[in-house]
Parts: sequence; C-alpha cells; structure tokens
Amino acid sequence: MALEPSGTRPTAACTRGVILEITQKLTKFATLDFEEYLRFIGQYTSYERAQVQRVFREFDEDGSGSLDTEEIEGVMRSFSITPFKSTVEAAIAVVDEDHTGTIEFHEFIHLLTVYKKTEGFSQAEVRDLYAVFYKFAVPVVGSKLREVPEGDMGDALMSLFGPQTLSMGVKLVNEVLLQMQKKKEEKAAKRALSRQQGGQNLEEQGMQFREYLVWARRLREAEITWYRRKFDKVDYIGSGLLRQDDLKEAFRYLGYIALRADLEDLLERQKVSKDQEIDFECFVHLAQDFCRTDGFSRCDVDEFFEVFRAFDTEGSGQVGVLEVASILRWLGFSIELDAADSYFQSVNLDGADRMGFPEFLRLIRLHRDECLSHLKQVFDRNCEDELVLKQDCLKSVLTQMDRRVSVSVISQCLQGVRDSRYIDFDDFVQVLDNMRRQILSQMRKQAGFTDDEVRTFQQAFDKYDTDGNRKLTRDEMPPLLSDLKIDLRTVDDQRHFVRLLEQARLSARRGGASEEEVGLPGAPGITFWNFVRGSAGAVFMSMFWACGCLFPSRCVLTCLCMFLESALRLFFVCVCWFFFPLSVRPPFIAYLSLSVSACVRCVPESGFFDSPHTMLG
Repeated sequence: MALEPSGTRPTAACTRGVILEITQKLTKFATLDFEEYLRFIGQYTSYERAQVQRVFREFDEDGSGSLDTEEIEGVMRSFSITPFKSTVEAAIAVVDEDHTGTIEFHEFIHLLTVYKKTEGFSQAEVRDLYAVFYKFAVPVVGSKLREVPEGDMGDALMSLFGPQTLSMGVKLVNEVLLQMQKKKEEKAAKRALSRQQGGQNLEEQGMQFREYLVWARRLREAEITWYRRKFDKVDYIGSGLLRQDDLKEAFRYLGYIALRADLEDLLERQKVSKDQEIDFECFVHLAQDFCRTDGFSRCDVDEFFEVFRAFDTEGSGQVGVLEVASILRWLGFSIELDAADSYFQSVNLDGADRMGFPEFLRLIRLHRDECLSHLKQVFDRNCEDELVLKQDCLKSVLTQMDRRVSVSVISQCLQGVRDSRYIDFDDFVQVLDNMRRQILSQMRKQAGFTDDEVRTFQQAFDKYDTDGNRKLTRDEMPPLLSDLKIDLRTVDDQRHFVRLLEQARLSARRGGASEEEVGLPGAPGITFWNFVRGSAGAVFMSMFWACGCLFPSRCVLTCLCMFLESALRLFFVCVCWFFFPLSVRPPFIAYLSLSVSACVRCVPESGFFDSPHTMLG
C-alpha cells in the first residue's frame, strides 16, 4: 500500500520470477550461504536500479536527464497525490541538492525513498498525524512500537475530520474499514494456512503508524475530491476561479456559517491579496486552514486557549463537561448543563469523560453555528427586502431577543460596523458580539446565569438566610446541609466541604465579585455569590428539589437523565461490539447514540416533572 510510481511496482509474479532467476544463477541448492546472500543483494539492487532508471526516463519526456516542474507533476500523479504547486515545490526543495529547480536521477531515488516513508506528507503534517495516532495507540507487547487496536481504528481515522466534515468522514472511513476487513480476512487465511503447515502462529496486529499514514493519504485525497465537488458547485461558469465574495457560499457547502470578519482574517493568514481570485489549490489551502481553526480567527483561538488553560486547574490539558459549561459561561454564553453535555458527546469521539483543546474548539464551533442559525432566523424575520436591518428597528429586535439595552449601549456596540444605518447579517452578529462583551463582566459575576435564574437562586438562598445579612452563618448552615444530604461526621468530610466552599469563593472572586461579597479566604459561612458559584459547579444543585423551584428541579432531573443516557449509550456500544461486524459499527453506534439522546432528553422538556411533588409521586 506504500506510495510507488506505477512503473516501479512490478507484479508479485514478476518479482518472484526475478528472485528465482537470480538465485538459480547463484546456487543449485534451496538455501544461500552468506557470500551468496551478499551477491544476491547486489544483483537484485542492480535490477531495482535499472527498473527505477527506466521509470525515470518515462517521466523525463524531453530527454534532458532531469525532471522539471511539469514532469514532477506526473510523478505526483503516479503517487496518487494531487499535484498542487506547493506540493511540487516542497518535493523539489526536499531532494534538489544542487538547487537547480530540477531533479536528476540520484535525486529521484531520494524522492522515492522520502515519499515511501512519509506518504507525501510534510514533516509538520507527519508530526500532527502522529499526535492523533498516539492518542489512540497502545504499546505492543514485547516491542517499543505502538499500534491502534482494532476496535479504535475507526475513531483514530475519524479524528482527522472536523465536526462540519463529519458526514463526509463517516462515509470515507467506512470505505477504509471495509478494506481493512478484507485485509484482516486475508491475514486470518494466512494464519490458518500457517497452522496447517505447522509453521509459526502469526499474531493478529492492530494498525501501526506506517499503515496509519497510508490510510491518512487515501483519506486526504478523498477529501480533496470532496473539496473539488464543492468548488465546482460555486464555480458556475467553469472558469476554475472564484471571487472572494463566493467564499461564504463555498464554505456553506462545507458546513460552516462563515462571517465576513472570519474570512478576512483567513485571507490575511494565507496572504491572499484583496482582489486576488481563488483557484482550486488556493481554495483547498483556505478550506484546510479554516477547518484547522474550526472557522475562528486567530484572536478568538488565542482567547479560547487562554480560558481553557485557566479552567484546566490540574494542568492535564483536558477538561470535563462541568468545566466546559463553566468556560462557556465565562465567555458570556448562557448555557445549561444538559446542553453542554450534548455538545460534549457530539465531539468527544473516543467516549472519554474529558477532552483536549482541539475537541473543545470543535465544541465551541458547534455552539457558535447553532447560535448563528438562530440569529439568522431572527434577522430574516425583521430585515427589509434588501436583506438589511435599519438602525431604527435594531432596538425593537434586541427587545424581542430579551436584550434590553439603552440607546447609548447600542451606539457603543455599533462601533466597527461598516454602515450603521443599514445593518447586514454580519454586522448584526458583530453588534451582538460587542454587546456580549459589554455585559461580560456582569455575566461572569453571575456565572453565566440569566437575571431570572439569579433571582431563583436568591429565593433559595433567602430560605436559609434567616437574619437577612446575605450570608449563611454556622447556625444557618445545618438546614442547608440537611437538604443537600451532606453528613459531615468525619474530619475528612468537613475538610472536603471546606475545599468546595473555597473553590466556589475563588471562582466568584475571579468572576468579578468583590472581596466583601465573597468573604476572606478561610472565613466561615457562605455568601450569596459563593452560593451562586457553587450552584454553577453543581455543588448545591440537589438542594433545589427541596426548595420547590422550577428551574433547579429541571437541573436535578437533567443530571439524572445524563446518567441514564451515558448508561444506555454504553449498553448499545457493547451490543454493537459483540453483534455487528467492524465495517458497520461506527454508523450503528452513531445512530443509536443520537436516538438515545433524543429519547432521554425529551423527559425534562415534557413538563411532567416541573413540580417536585409530581417527581415524588
């Protein structure tokens, strides 16, 4: 399966014939001694060199004794690699020792050697692929090598795709898995034959990095073919070129809602001039770069990474679903725990309970696109025939969205808009992003909860704050602990609870609450803002059932549904593992997971459990 020009790949029968011919000239016996073996290696190397030289002459169409750019493109095609200009230039740069811009015969041999090892990927790409491979690989017993187990091959290959290209990825990976299944059956037949002949029992192996590179190359070429179909959809006149204004539509076919500011940042990253038309190679580079950052600008990615690192308190480079919900609230998005868990499950392909930054970036993209889809519906309902929104209508539209702000705030949020009198959809999103940043400090203090939700917390807090000093003292805490079902009998229990309170205090302080509002480190009692932060971290969530509040009782039920959903998903994964062949497991598992999520998450929305008394009944 390694890369080789078609002319240098003799058939198995031809290779066996050459080997037999050389050995018969060396000896009449069935074995070779060391001297004969060395002579065999020399003669077979000469044969291979002659074959490569013949292929080199075939590609050297002008007979100059070297390969120019166009002739190297032919070599790329024989490798089954799309011959982009950048790929050809990179190939020349790797092997062109004399810097002539062409490749002589000895450099051509070097090119074959390099491409057989890397499958045509650059060094940076090989490093990135190995990082993905290493995530799924396990050590091979009795060896320093690592391999991906059979059951994880699909996930390891799926990790090469982002969430927007997931449907395309599933189709391609399934095709690859079918080919792997055929290879596995061939190995099984060889093992059976080996056992019949009394030979050594061949152990079944997983996928090592060399093979992973082979499949990654096939998937890359299939992905480029997929890009070509999307490019041709937008290239209406078949000129092979796109205007920069066409990129938004092209990325929509790729599954992204691309905004003008994000595309401008993308073009600047790729050093595309303002009026330059986009050919297919440039489009592929833009699409791959856009997918690498999941459609976000460099500033956005840097901001997300800093916040991600701040919430990764263990320094492990991973966060769980509770931290994901907290990060989204910190960024100014009001989100409930079940919604955060839904996003978490959508992008966490390996089924772990924690995720790294690349998966988190994909999660943010899914959340962003869902928000943009909602904003597009609101915008279309209120815009004029010219697909613009007049500034006079902006305040009423924001009121419909429960964004009650003053005219002065709206004026500040209109800064940076191209024409504040007529607002298009990109400008509308920019206004809302500016508004989110304007009220970010207040949202961070409220842990991402809305004003109505904070008032609900206040009602629950006031039930225990009998003296009304906005602090639960030592005498007021026993009813709270009783409702939380927390029994602080041992010293370890007490220390653990104190640690939770200190975490809530630090979180509230980081969110903008004053020292007076959160208390001094180690101070006894619970202030209101510590109470809100503890609720955001699910520390006090179970108490709301006893309070009889509608919003928190849904949170409790959501936690129960999340547990039920995880259990059912694990059950169906086990069923698929034992009863379905490898080639059809991924689509079945994905379908069953979505079905389980849809069924279980209908429970909190049914309204049947809005009352705690109904839940008890």
